[in-house]
Amino acid sequence: MSNSLLQLIILFIVIFDPMVSLTVFFVATEKFNVEDQHRIAIYSVLVAGLVSAFFLLLGDALLVLFGTDIDHFRIAGGIILMILGINMVLGKSLTEETSVEHTSATAISSIIGSPILAGPATITTIIITTQDNGILITALAILIVLLFTGFLLYHANFIREYVSNAVIQVLTSILGLITISWGVKYVLAGYQAIIL
Repeated sequence: MSNSLLQLIILFIVIFDPMVSLTVFFVATEKFNVEDQHRIAIYSVLVAGLVSAFFLLLGDALLVLFGTDIDHFRIAGGIILMILGINMVLGKSLTEETSVEHTSATAISSIIGSPILAGPATITTIIITTQDNGILITALAILIVLLFTGFLLYHANFIREYVSNAVIQVLTSILGLITISWGVKYVLAGYQAIIL
C-alpha cells in the first residue's frame, strides 16, 4: 500500500501542479496584503478539495449517468494528460495570468482552486485512480498533495524571494514529461481492456 500511495502522491503532484498555481498566485495576488494572500491560499485549496471530493465520491455514478465506462474514460483521460504534459514541457501557460491579475480575492481563489488546481486532468485522474486503487488511498494522496500545495501558496512571499521563474519552468517541464507518460499509460490500458 505504501508504494501505491507514494506513486499516487507523485501522480497528483504532477496533476495538481502546485508550481503552476504558485506562478499564477504570484501574479494574481501581487497587489493584495499578506492577510488577503493567506486567505486566498486557504480558499483556493478548499475549493480544489471540494471539487476533488465530489468526483472522488460520485465519479462512478457520473460515468453511469453519461453512459460510458472506465476504460473509455481512461483513454479520454490519457489524451487530456498527454495534451497537458505537452503544454507543460513546451512552457505554454495553462491559464491567462493577466486575466486574474485584477480580479477579487474570492474570484482568484475560485480560479486557482478550479480549474487551475482541480481541472479536467485532475478530475479524470481522480475517477481513474479511485477505480484502480480505491477511495481511501486516493483520498489520502489527494489530501497530502493539497496540504503541500496549501503550504506553498501560504508561504508564497517567502518562496518568491528564493525561487526564480526559470526554476519553476524547469520543474514544470520535468513534471510535464511524467504527465505525458501517465497519459500514454492510461490510453494503452484503456485500449487493451476494450480490445482484449
